[in-house]
Amino acid sequence: MENKTEIVNIIKEVLQEQGRSQRWLAKKCGVHYTTLNGYLSNKQQPPADVLYKIAVALGCSMDSLIREKAA
Repeated sequence: MENKTEIVNIIKEVLQEQGRSQRWLAKKCGVHYTTLNGYLSNKQQPPADVLYKIAVALGCSMDSLIREKAA
């Protein structure tokens, strides 16, 4: 996935805007904190179902997470 870094940055940005932690997000998504941390450190790619859970937990759409920045 070419825009993997962008997805991670968007997730981190939304977490920061909402004042939420990675631990909170991991719990809401039903994944272990170290697994989520691996996703947000670009060590692993989240499967589509987890990406959907992240979007739901953050109150946004999957489209908003996977959008590419306009040049």
